[in-house]
Amino acid sequence: NGDGLNVQIKREVVGFRANICELKGEFEEEGEKRWRYRVEPNEMPAALSRLRPNHPLNRNLDHNWQQALLKTSAERRIGIQWQVALREDHLSLNATSEEGVSVMVGLDGPFGAANKPEQALDQLRDLLIQLGTTIYHAQDVELDAPQAFFVPNSQLKALRRDAIEALTEARIQAHPRGGRKAETTP
Repeated sequence: NGDGLNVQIKREVVGFRANICELKGEFEEEGEKRWRYRVEPNEMPAALSRLRPNHPLNRNLDHNWQQALLKTSAERRIGIQWQVALREDHLSLNATSEEGVSVMVGLDGPFGAANKPEQALDQLRDLLIQLGTTIYHAQDVELDAPQAFFVPNSQLKALRRDAIEALTEARIQAHPRGGRKAETTP
């Protein structure tokens, strides 16, 4: 399965990759659980021919673990919720992280009525969901807009960027800091 194993033969450590590993049994030794495997290496190092049966092996490369770390599921992203209030004269954008840290940024209008109201609101929602390579991902977008207004994408992107920067700064400020120990006299 591609896992890396090593054995210590006299004072030399010999490593190899396993092609097939079959569990042959379980037992207890000195109060610790042990397993017995049949291992077929990809290539047979010459030093392995000096091994005796039941020699202990050490695992030094877990192929499945390495593959899991390469996937995007290994990334940690912080969920945020957006609340948008869109009026003719003002757009306010509130971002709340999953830890409860919240910031609000705004953009002054006036904004004209959108020619395609449904498309304008969908475009606003889609733009807030797209957070790119930031450490955040959008969990929810709440729109409070009695009427759809046209807001240029460049201004929306700048407002989103400002909100993300403000949220990052607010999260840093909200992070608990370790205090110094009280001064002692010997």
